[in-house]
Amino acid sequence: MEVGYEVARGRGLAIGSLYGLASQGATFFVQFGYSAITSRIVDASGFGAYAIALAASGLFIMLGTAGIGQAAMLLSNTQGQDVRALCGLATINGLVAGGVLVALAPTWANAWGAPEAAPATSLIAISVLIAPYSVLVSGIARREGRFQELAIVTVIANLSGMALGLVAVLEFRNSAALTVSSISTQAFIPLFLQIKRRSLFYPRFHFRSIRNHLPFTSKVLVFGILGYLGRTIPRFGVTRFLGPDVLGNWNRAEVLTSVPLQTVETALVQVIYPEFRHDAKNAGRAYENWSNMLVLVAWVSLPLSAFGAIAAVHLIPVLFGDGWQLACSLAPAICLAAGLQMPGNVLSSGLQALDHQRQTWRSELLVVLLQICAVGALAMVGSIWFAMFGLVLAPMVRHLSDVCFAHSHHLLDTIRLIRGYTGAIIATIAVLLFYMGISEIAMSGLPTPIRVLLPIVVLASASLGLWMARMYLPPVIIAYKYSIIPQPKVADARNGR
Repeated sequence: MEVGYEVARGRGLAIGSLYGLASQGATFFVQFGYSAITSRIVDASGFGAYAIALAASGLFIMLGTAGIGQAAMLLSNTQGQDVRALCGLATINGLVAGGVLVALAPTWANAWGAPEAAPATSLIAISVLIAPYSVLVSGIARREGRFQELAIVTVIANLSGMALGLVAVLEFRNSAALTVSSISTQAFIPLFLQIKRRSLFYPRFHFRSIRNHLPFTSKVLVFGILGYLGRTIPRFGVTRFLGPDVLGNWNRAEVLTSVPLQTVETALVQVIYPEFRHDAKNAGRAYENWSNMLVLVAWVSLPLSAFGAIAAVHLIPVLFGDGWQLACSLAPAICLAAGLQMPGNVLSSGLQALDHQRQTWRSELLVVLLQICAVGALAMVGSIWFAMFGLVLAPMVRHLSDVCFAHSHHLLDTIRLIRGYTGAIIATIAVLLFYMGISEIAMSGLPTPIRVLLPIVVLASASLGLWMARMYLPPVIIAYKYSIIPQPKVADARNGR
């Protein structure tokens, strides 16, 4: 594919990603306040029950959406029968998945060894009912490039949902009340999008039209089931063998670690995924661009995960109050795992879009087997650190499997990828060493003015050095190549332009 096309698309992807990051970022900062208040009202066992309900909704939403969002983002035309057929499929899936979850809520809670989670699980079925339609409407908005509109709607829906959720928690003070925020947000997003669009998506219950989408959605569903098992098995093991309160601490640690990184990942993947349709008929385009894309994502995710792991340890007791010491201990491992997972998720999305579904299944199956072994060790020894070890190792195993497959099918420039990843790892280690140095200065026996001013001087010097050397940093070079950020005029003058 010509570089000119990539430049134009690069600018479009950057704008879309920035809108997504802005909306997710605004929501995340408000959620800090929401989490700080709710964590002081509901105890660790309540958040454990809430996490069990979230695990149920995650499974049934995955079964209900069944690749609908991906299919919507890959549509060649967002008008006509294809959209209405997807809408019909979403309606059927939502009704079935939500109804089944209501029926199975007590059984689900008992299987986790926490019967008190049944009310929250039953209530969150409303979110499952709405999710397929919400995913469809959001996917069409992304496919049509309405990123700004989607960003604004997402912020308004999340803020409205958290406001209603906070009222519910203040009134009822239990795990069921914690589900109100996610249910409300799930309902508001498609409602506000369609009000903004001034049109509604009506279902068309025509089996022949719906059937056209089943092969793709069923393949994505298999991947989703395997991915869900890989994520849920360690949480299930922790709850069964260590108790819901431990899972509650895990849930609180995620709020300040993996959730922010997933925010960045969601903004990137949801904008990038529709572009993978261009690679389906042009493997050379994938070989040229995928390595650069993964390197760019790694340079964002790995240093951010290092910084987040450090910051969360200090922020959790400040935001959530006393009683969350275990969450502080778990936060670094959870954050590191989330950072390692981001490049892998981007590559998996590309393989799915190119219909290499079986490879993504194999990779996820490896993760499932690894997590089963980790939970087995946890059950025998009674230590949560086996679950944390599996959590960190799993994304590395999955990504290595996908990279080997992509290399063998000439989809990746592996040498470029290894060099880029090495640079990202070095940058991550530098972030950690820099923090350790700053901490040593701050906690030393030096006079207070020096302990305060010296870290500021060191931080300012490091920031200035990075700014001056930015033209040599791999992520900046890649961003310039695709015009994700504009070339500076000084550089153009030096090049005789």
